[in-house]
Amino acid sequence: MRVKCYIMAALVGLTATLGCSVKTDRSECPGLLYMSVYGGDEDIMYANVIGDDYEHLMRISKREGVGVAAFELPKYEVFNVRFSSGSPMSWDGTIDLGEQMPQLYAANREIICESDVTELKVKLEKQYCRINVMVVGLDCRVRIRGDVMGVDMNDLTPLPGLFCVEHSPVIDVHRKSQHFVFDVPRQIDDSLMLEMVVESSGLSPVYTYDLGKRLMESGVDWNKPSLDDVYVNIEYMDNKFVFEIQNWDKIEL
Repeated sequence: MRVKCYIMAALVGLTATLGCSVKTDRSECPGLLYMSVYGGDEDIMYANVIGDDYEHLMRISKREGVGVAAFELPKYEVFNVRFSSGSPMSWDGTIDLGEQMPQLYAANREIICESDVTELKVKLEKQYCRINVMVVGLDCRVRIRGDVMGVDMNDLTPLPGLFCVEHSPVIDVHRKSQHFVFDVPRQIDDSLMLEMVVESSGLSPVYTYDLGKRLMESGVDWNKPSLDDVYVNIEYMDNKFVFEIQNWDKIEL
């Protein structure tokens, strides 16, 4: 109930600043856009309101899991509102080579203020897939590459281009395994490749897997509003590799 109280306080306070009395033609008065935003792991989120001759970027802090903001906009004009969390405010959606996808939660909405107060409730959706890789039986580094280099922040669609990131392992001495965590953007095809690199091979992979193809065969849906995480186990034994996507059958390679 506290959040509701904060909302009412914001509406009452800001409506009083609209500067139009009930005796005027209120069609010429600005409208008040009230936004409540939730979702994402961060306490800070950003909203960028864009119109033909207007742009306003704001930082919103969550309170009890909800971010609240309100401000004036001209009525009867179309605005695009971009919400994001988990990435720098100035991030343009492009992932540099050697880097991975920011932990981006985002949503875009088109709005028109047609009344004195317009309310907009938005859930931020998870725009990255976390690929957790566990390797047993081989000391190596793991590289993931693909054909999506980020996200178009205008419509949250995948941005085609070269993606490549390589990690050294975190060692689990108790399970005698190596762990790798990769954050990748939403995909447009099955081009993701997983490569294993050992010290003696330099930059050349000693083993390469069609990760994108195997993920799609396993039912991973890149079109979901919020992307799921993926768990991949690779075990080297008896001179062969066993590749497993969690909750799916093992595949011997």
